[in-house]
Amino acid sequence: MQHWVDFKDLIASTSGFDRGSLHVLASVPLHVICALLLRRPLTSFWPWLLMLALAGVNEAASGYADGRLEDWEIPGSLRDLLLVMALPTFLAVALRLRLLSPAGRRPPPSRTLPMLPVSASPREIIVDAEFEEIR
Repeated sequence: MQHWVDFKDLIASTSGFDRGSLHVLASVPLHVICALLLRRPLTSFWPWLLMLALAGVNEAASGYADGRLEDWEIPGSLRDLLLVMALPTFLAVALRLRLLSPAGRRPPPSRTLPMLPVSASPREIIVDAEFEEIR
């Protein structure tokens, strides 16, 4: 678990962002990856739940990196969990509300093929490429 914490510290030190900002920046791409892995839309709560589980495992790994979870680490872990879940929650709810609104609904795509007009008389004059009449 210490390797995971060291890896996150390396990313934070090389990127120039603090760990809280990295939680926010990584949350939306991870939410999209969760949706792709589950083959569900972002409006589904399954990608959100997977994201919550991954964030919980991440915070548990960070908390137990030294072998035990101290009382003073719990508020910071909860703050990190809220930072990670804030944008995916907003995104999922906003997309779901858009789908529920009348403006967000689209008619289903038409699966019928367009009908081509059929000529009534079989003896119509046809003109070929050299503009000669063919009967």
